[in-house]
Amino acid sequence: MPTLRIVKLKLLLESLVSESREGFNNHKAQRDKLQDERKSLWGKESALIAEIDKLRAEVEKAEKSLDHATPGDVRRGLNSIRRICRDYKINGVFGPIIELLDCDEKFFTAVEVTAGNRVKAPRVTYPQSSDVIPLLKKLKFSPNFTPAFAQVFARTVICRDLDVATRVARTDNLDCITLEGDQVSKKGGMTGGFYDHRRSKLKFMNIIMQNTKSINLKEEELEKKITERVTEQQKIDAKRSHDRSELEQLKQDIANANKQKQFISKALEKKGKSLADVRTQIDQLKGSMAMKQAEMGTELIDHLSPEEKDLLSRLNPEIADLKEKHIACRTDRIETETRKAELETNLTTNLKRRKQELEAIISSAETDLLYGEADLKRQELTDAKSLVEALEDNYERTLQDEAKELEQLLSKRNALQAKQEEFSNKIRELGPLSSDAFETYKRKSIKELHKMLHRCNEQLQQFSHVNKKALDQYVNFTEQREELQKRQAELDAGDEKIRELISVLDQRKDESIERTFKGVARHFEKYSLNLCKVSFTGQGETQSMKQLSGGQKTVVALTLIFAIQRCDPAPFYLFDEIDAALDPQYRTAVGNMIRRLADMANTQFITTTFRSELVKVADKIYGVTHKNRVSRVNVVSKEDALDFIEHDQSHNAD
Repeated sequence: MPTLRIVKLKLLLESLVSESREGFNNHKAQRDKLQDERKSLWGKESALIAEIDKLRAEVEKAEKSLDHATPGDVRRGLNSIRRICRDYKINGVFGPIIELLDCDEKFFTAVEVTAGNRVKAPRVTYPQSSDVIPLLKKLKFSPNFTPAFAQVFARTVICRDLDVATRVARTDNLDCITLEGDQVSKKGGMTGGFYDHRRSKLKFMNIIMQNTKSINLKEEELEKKITERVTEQQKIDAKRSHDRSELEQLKQDIANANKQKQFISKALEKKGKSLADVRTQIDQLKGSMAMKQAEMGTELIDHLSPEEKDLLSRLNPEIADLKEKHIACRTDRIETETRKAELETNLTTNLKRRKQELEAIISSAETDLLYGEADLKRQELTDAKSLVEALEDNYERTLQDEAKELEQLLSKRNALQAKQEEFSNKIRELGPLSSDAFETYKRKSIKELHKMLHRCNEQLQQFSHVNKKALDQYVNFTEQREELQKRQAELDAGDEKIRELISVLDQRKDESIERTFKGVARHFEKYSLNLCKVSFTGQGETQSMKQLSGGQKTVVALTLIFAIQRCDPAPFYLFDEIDAALDPQYRTAVGNMIRRLADMANTQFITTTFRSELVKVADKIYGVTHKNRVSRVNVVSKEDALDFIEHDQSHNAD
């Protein structure tokens, strides 16, 4: 019977272990599922962060566009106001008008043009017409800002077209504006024209506000999800810790049950052996007692021999002892059976109750594990907890006492180190000491040192009026003087080099000017021989420029230009009807000169003319015609150009 119960207990424990392992496998599977879900949530979080970064990039782009569309002084003023309000924490500043309003996109142009006005807004009566709409009614803003918006937009109405705007401005004394941005002032002035909608400040601000709002919503959503995940993670961690403790307790209970089962099995085995021996002895005693009683029932004492009587007298005490042993064995047997029953009852009752508790724990355990855990653990036993807590309390008290003592020692050490540092500083302030100074005072007592220190302090009081920092100041000023002298030497050397450079540059400048002047004079004299008789150096007969005709002045100017061109050629020259005041022989000479210069150097001459002399020497000719208020430029042949000029000259002559 005891063996059967032990087998049942063993099977029960194995069943509990199997159920625990099955629960662990379920926990592991659900943990893997939760890890996959966590990876999916990480992906969603990354997508939200990427979307927020994209919106921030759009906001930054819109802010840059808004900065480019806003005048620099206005932008700097707004930034300064924001910085001042932020630094000095000034309340009541809500921002510029553009950040406080919202309206339909079709009114953006009208609002931006009107916002340039800054007039005081009295009570206004608007005309009742379907062609006229007060601009203020199309704006969306907080009622708290009504006075500010009324000051800017109250006296402005939106009109269907420019004619309606002109009529309303004249009759109702209001500023009018069209959706295209054409503005009619109540004073009669009109402004308008092309307005670049791509640089609309309201459009950029609308993009900034919408994207900023989207970013805030996305960040709030992301923050909410992060908070939820953190909360869930904390719950899971708490649950995981609880499950660890539960399983640790379960393992500990199973181990204790196994140990108890082994101990009970061994005890029962020993008791069984002892019981079998006792029963054997009891059976033997019973047989012996039966034999003795049978013998005692017969009156054979008289027939016994003296030896047998003597044996009987010796056996009677032994029989009494055996009876006592028999009674003791029965008592031990009863106690053993009672102990066995108690152990079986205790074992069965505890294991059943523990089995029910473990089944309740396993059935109610949540599988919200996020991290790989190879084994689940359970809380330690209550008595172990109590012991640990007691040890921890004792350790904590000991630690606190030692910490206090250590803190006192540290404070004392810090104070001594501070004093040591203070004394070291004072020693350094005294200046360098002799090598035997420490050896001299090392063997003296503290009392003697205090007396010596007191005498030294009394002697120092006699020199209290002496400037103790004079030597340091002298050294400092000496170093500054040397540094300044060094800098003065460097500056003197730099000044000398700069003066040398200026002298060289002046010399080169004079040489360059003289060389250029001589070159221009030489070429001027050369070209003047071909065009007209003039002198660049003042030699020969001189005449005032006022005495020259217009053609002669033109020839002299062209000669100077050609002379400069030979000295410093330019890529191209543009002449606008330079031959208009020239005589035919001069026009021919100028044309030949231009032709010759164009062939000699890599220089292009572009001229406009109505004369044939310059046309004849040209490489390419363009004709400019004007028809229906449109000018056209076409390449024409030299013959067509000459025919056009001859026809024009004959037409002018008629």
